[in-house]
Amino acid sequence: MKVTTTSVDRQESCRGGLARLARFALLVHEGGEGGAHGDLLLERAVGTDPEERALAAFAAPELARALELPAASGAALLLRELPDHRRHYLFYEGEISGDRGRVTRLDAGVYLARPAAEDAEEADAGWELTFHGRQIAGRLLLRPAGDAPGGWRLSRRA
Repeated sequence: MKVTTTSVDRQESCRGGLARLARFALLVHEGGEGGAHGDLLLERAVGTDPEERALAAFAAPELARALELPAASGAALLLRELPDHRRHYLFYEGEISGDRGRVTRLDAGVYLARPAAEDAEEADAGWELTFHGRQIAGRLLLRPAGDAPGGWRLSRRA
């Protein structure tokens, strides 16, 4: 995986092989461009000041289905990578300025990010994300969707 400014950064997510907890939010975004969809926001550990930490953001029409993905089913959701979001969206619910709709928090909590492959040669394997939220819990894989530029696939890890 090529590390971009909006991707989870391997060096920031893992130090000495140990992953760090970071926060996430799963939002329902209604109205605005593109119609209703879900937003998955992942806090990235950039800088030492928590206020400077940007959120990697991913959108999908059926992102709320991540709560229902069965383990080992092979089912995956296609996500579209968005520009970084500001940290306050981890906690915000309500109208978005500029007539861009409204967001409602579906879930929030913490997650661990680890490379899905131990071998540096297989860095394109994506990320294993272990979620600890009120509704979404367990291990999910976030992998680049080679057939969709800027696309990612989210699936349950058995």
